[in-house]
Amino acid sequence: LAIGNAARDLGAGRYVKTDTLDLHAGIVLAKKVGEKVEEGECLATIYAADIVRATEVGTRLLQAIEIGDHAVGVPPLIYGIVDKDGLQPYMP
Repeated sequence: LAIGNAARDLGAGRYVKTDTLDLHAGIVLAKKVGEKVEEGECLATIYAADIVRATEVGTRLLQAIEIGDHAVGVPPLIYGIVDKDGLQPYMP
C-alpha cells in the first residue's frame, strides 16, 4: 500500500477521478517479495517531474521496504473475485 500511495503522489495515480495523470511518473520495482537482494543492488527506479518529489518518495520507499536475513513467504496475488453474487474466495 505504501508503494502504491507513493506512486500516486508522484502523479502516477489519482486521488479523485478528475485528477490528471503524469504519464512520465512512476516507480519500477527491481525485486519481488521474497527475492534475494545483494548489498548495493538497485531495488527501485523512481520517475518524477522534479527532484523534490523523487527524494520524498525515495525516503518513503526506504521506510516501506524491509530486508531481512531469512526468506519470506510470497503473499497471494489474488484473494478473491467479485462477480454478480458478491465477493467469492479465489481457489487456484
